[in-house]
Amino acid sequence: MFLNEGNSVSGIIEFNENANGYRLPTVEEWQYAAKGGQEFRYSGSDNLDEVGWYYDNSGSKTHPVAQKKPNDYGLYDMSGNVGEWCWDSYTNGSSKCSYYCCGSWCHNTDRCGVDYKNWSGARNTCYDLGFRIVRSTGK
Repeated sequence: MFLNEGNSVSGIIEFNENANGYRLPTVEEWQYAAKGGQEFRYSGSDNLDEVGWYYDNSGSKTHPVAQKKPNDYGLYDMSGNVGEWCWDSYTNGSSKCSYYCCGSWCHNTDRCGVDYKNWSGARNTCYDLGFRIVRSTGK
């Protein structure tokens, strides 16, 4: 990602899978981590109230991390609370697009499952989106 003097994104956003450092996970990596080695609908349970903040229980706000049950990999808040940016971008006409996985505190149960993903403009910001980084080791 390139930044200009005003710290806004400009230029081309690229993914280098051979880089040694931190990056956004791909959608597939994110979903693998969210599943936690299990086949639940949500990350760590089939009951979203146990593992995530969503429309019915959030009080219309984000919550501190690790207030709900983790999945079997020990990862918290992968269903609900905030949607998480992931890589796997593509071009939609002239706009660069990227995905976010899972729903947030303002979504219903259908958008909080580990298999849910949605695309959005790569430069979009929103009060219910966040990110989780992974580390590449370089190949």
